[in-house]
Amino acid sequence: MKVTDTFSYFNGLEFLLIQRPQIWEEITEILSEIEDMNALSSVLPLKGWTNCQTGKDGEQDACFVKDRVAIDFQFGRNAFSRSFARQLAYYVSDEIDVGVYVLPADALQEDGPDKFASLDEKMLRKMLRRGHGIPAAPVVLVGVGA
Repeated sequence: MKVTDTFSYFNGLEFLLIQRPQIWEEITEILSEIEDMNALSSVLPLKGWTNCQTGKDGEQDACFVKDRVAIDFQFGRNAFSRSFARQLAYYVSDEIDVGVYVLPADALQEDGPDKFASLDEKMLRKMLRRGHGIPAAPVVLVGVGA
């Protein structure tokens, strides 16, 4: 897979590039080495990322943390809302400094609020309209494709 697009919200990407360049490099390297998103769950722990939590019925969730950076790659209906709420909770509790969301490339279509057409639009539109989350948390949206 390859990174096809990024969207930096509240200086999330800038924070990574300046404060955690090795983490950003590792994320892009891992994404370029895997063939599908299912591989992330097995590759990230091998690189020292720890699982954020356990999902329903003991099923592993798709959220990992390393060096105060969280990466999330859940797909499907309302996945962004669940992921954002979880990472916002980690940010508020001072467990992370920035959140990274890996999304299918078609989710990042064009500039403006409409670029997130396949995400949970209601949640994201509110966040962009207000100019911040509550509280404002740095986020990087990463579009990936074949």
